[in-house]
Amino acid sequence: MSLSEDNHEYLSNHDNASALVDRLVTNYREGGGSMRLVQECRAEEERAKLNALEKRAEIKRELLDELESSVDQKEMQKERKLSEAKESLKETPKDTSNPAIQKWASDLGMTPQELIDEL
Repeated sequence: MSLSEDNHEYLSNHDNASALVDRLVTNYREGGGSMRLVQECRAEEERAKLNALEKRAEIKRELLDELESSVDQKEMQKERKLSEAKESLKETPKDTSNPAIQKWASDLGMTPQELIDEL
């Protein structure tokens, strides 16, 4: 059996090509050959594509939720650490050359001046 290049390409991209061909041939052999079966097959194909896209979208939503949660956790950690720094440095001179300011700023991923501005 040989197929036109277009049909071969179409079937090679179809998830269940043998079931599609079997349904179409059975319908044709039994005297059908109607457009209804073709339309039903196309509808099933589109439904399968939609389901695959919905599954992919759900995976993307879950990934996005995980990323947003991670960002929120990092922000909360930084806020806690900043509160610690404020408490620890409340009696410390607010000078960018102060080693304690520099250490806390480094731990927080800030410049000494940014830390002083937060204090």
